[in-house]
Amino acid sequence: MRSLIVGLALLASTPTFAIDKSAENLLKGASAQAAIQQFCSDQFQVDADLSTKLGKAAHDAAFQVLGEADGDTEFRGELSRRFDEVKSAGPHQWCRNQRATYNEYKIPVFKN
Repeated sequence: MRSLIVGLALLASTPTFAIDKSAENLLKGASAQAAIQQFCSDQFQVDADLSTKLGKAAHDAAFQVLGEADGDTEFRGELSRRFDEVKSAGPHQWCRNQRATYNEYKIPVFKN
């Protein structure tokens, strides 16, 4: 959560080409939270409140940069890409990888 807040603060002073990349990364964070809730909650205990807050913060920040119409289009594309990624890896393996990463960075989205 701290890194998300720092990232949002830095976004205001970032050149335009980097803002597009920052918005893309924020949408990736939002799509990851959507996928965690969709695919991982039957395998692991997921802190749905924290996951929702992280996803919403990333989503809203990206939409501030991109605007509503572009944000919606980009987010739909990112969700599709993310869900294809999960299906390609297999939900169980994808969730295990996410859990390991979140635990490594001490982000308590996964409770177990």
